[in-house]
Amino acid sequence: MINKKHLFIKLVSGSAISQLIVIATTPLLTRMYTLNEFGYLAIVNAFLMVLGVVGSLRYDQLIFKYTSKHEWYRCFNNGLVSSIVIFILLLFFFISCFFVGILHYYLLIIPFLVFVFSLTQLYSSLLSVFGWYTTLSYGLITRSAVMIITQYFLQVYLGGFALILGVFLGQLAHLIILSFIFNRKHNMGIIDFNVNFYDLKDSIYSTSQSLSNSFSSQIPSIFIPYGFGMTMMGIYGLAQRLTFLPITFFSNAIRPFILGELNNNRDDKEKVSKFLEKGSIALLVLGSIGVLLINIFSEEFFVFYAGEKWRAAGDVASALSFWVMCAFANIIATSYLTVRAHFKELFIYDLVLLFTRVLITFYSYVSELGFIEFIYLYSFIGLIFNFFIIIYAISLGKKDAENIVGNNT
Repeated sequence: MINKKHLFIKLVSGSAISQLIVIATTPLLTRMYTLNEFGYLAIVNAFLMVLGVVGSLRYDQLIFKYTSKHEWYRCFNNGLVSSIVIFILLLFFFISCFFVGILHYYLLIIPFLVFVFSLTQLYSSLLSVFGWYTTLSYGLITRSAVMIITQYFLQVYLGGFALILGVFLGQLAHLIILSFIFNRKHNMGIIDFNVNFYDLKDSIYSTSQSLSNSFSSQIPSIFIPYGFGMTMMGIYGLAQRLTFLPITFFSNAIRPFILGELNNNRDDKEKVSKFLEKGSIALLVLGSIGVLLINIFSEEFFVFYAGEKWRAAGDVASALSFWVMCAFANIIATSYLTVRAHFKELFIYDLVLLFTRVLITFYSYVSELGFIEFIYLYSFIGLIFNFFIIIYAISLGKKDAENIVGNNT
């Protein structure tokens, strides 16, 4: 019998080691690269967060709807074909933008990065439903190690581009590890280009929802370079990167485990409801503690950690903490809605959130709000919406459990 607790610990440990590699080496990078160079890195990461999550048309998430290998492989192949098509379209678009002079050459790597990231997401989901969490850990550690080695040693030769190239090579190494180990263990090919998109409706809803969510989250990365300059973009990017560490940690480590467990226990709705409620409350408490600590220590931390020139990142981190810590707490809720295939509801929610954030950004522009004031306003909107989705998911879980009890009686 598989010891799930042991597998879970391995997965969390792998993600922790991966994050520790980044945390331990970032102070070296902040003293090697300029604020502007970190600004370009933040823009690349923003594009990746917007386009990467939809590069496979969310077939990486649709895998969790099913319980059979046949359906898992079908979703994988649908996602593979979707990733190839989107890669070709993005490559054509970015090359066109470069030749007309509206795109920095650093950004030409984005289509390749999105493609590799999409395939990595597909393999991660496939490994999650099989319960191969150790392999996921190996991939995370390899990604961070390759990224940091590239960024540190190639700076002398490539300048600021080494920051971006490191992200790509780290993601590529991640993909190679996952695909190699899976194909070796599986001992048979699963790639088949004769695909059937018969769950295309769910794919469109899930893709639209993810695109709305990721785009609304990255609106500051679009507005800040235009409204406040690339230097402030660099400061925002580092503050966001470190403040989002709890979410990154949970997304890389715990979320695949949560999705797998929710999928395996989907018929035990009472158990799922209790897990959803208690787990979300526990994460909200932890998130509140995180907000308090960030607001007390963030400025001194950034000066010590990254250097005096990054002092302003502490103020940005304090502003972001309200949104980030509540987003940290909604991981179980959004995982539950994904497994239950509530893609339409998630799409409507994220569409409203996107519309609200666009209005907030427009208001900040016409009112000439300062940089920190804009970040605080944007963060509080995120807090409100994240709290709402937690309450909504808990209420759905209770309703499902009550319906089962009523049917049994």
